[in-house]
Amino acid sequence: MIPLTGYSDRLSAAPGERIAFKVSSALAGPYRARLARVIHADPNPAGPGVKIEDLAVRFAIERPSRAQPLAQGSYVRVDGAAGLRTPGPVTVTALVWPTYAAQREQCVISRWDEPGRAGWALSLGPGGVTARVGTPGGAPFTVTTRRALPLRQWQRIWLVADPAAGTLRVGHAPLTGEGREETSAPLPPTARLDAAAPLLIGARLAPDAREHYNGKIEDPLVLAAAAAAPETLVLDPLLPPAELIAGWDFSQGIDGLDVADVGPHRLGGRLVNLPTRAVTGARWTGRRACAPRGRSP
Repeated sequence: MIPLTGYSDRLSAAPGERIAFKVSSALAGPYRARLARVIHADPNPAGPGVKIEDLAVRFAIERPSRAQPLAQGSYVRVDGAAGLRTPGPVTVTALVWPTYAAQREQCVISRWDEPGRAGWALSLGPGGVTARVGTPGGAPFTVTTRRALPLRQWQRIWLVADPAAGTLRVGHAPLTGEGREETSAPLPPTARLDAAAPLLIGARLAPDAREHYNGKIEDPLVLAAAAAAPETLVLDPLLPPAELIAGWDFSQGIDGLDVADVGPHRLGGRLVNLPTRAVTGARWTGRRACAPRGRSP
């Protein structure tokens, strides 16, 4: 680990403007910073060499060290979902375009309460698509499809938990409709789908954000129903699916950090660690340079 790291909040500043430096120091004592003018920074011996003018007379400070760890991974956090109650059936779907075949789980969307052992999570892994639900007093109950998803191909994935029918279904299907796969298992009677926890898109909260997803995500949505054909669900703000709880349209506010929910509860989210926006989506055909509805965060 490098004991002293830092960066500036901007690359340049005009006279009279402010520039800030973010510093993390694991040193035992204080660190010192001073101003210098870099005249020539190429260490090539065939050139003029490194030339730096010390301007400490204009600026020189000493500050106590403070280690500030960097949390890796980017995702969307929806804090408003913590107050939402969904005691009945739940359907969760999203379009995904995975880019990394990790030997671990990559969570696409979750509402997970680790201390309370409650909630649900929809993930990709080396074995396939996994649905996870919380069970008090025991390990989470999981169901996984038989095949891992291919990389760089759009697929719709889903989780359907139906307490009344006592089933938990997980599946995926390409946009062409061919190659659909779904796995079903009995839902434990003790399963707790409702969780007083934020909803995360691209990670799982346990208790910090982990299992970060690599790839594109489009049109994640949550329904208070057990959908019979979840692969047919589409997030249309003008004609939303029945029993829609929340659906996040990444094309809205694409130049900012907020993520818009077009559902009835308006559970808007906030980007964490700046996941990439304004990328091509599942509806982009390559016939034109601008994507019709590129929504991936």
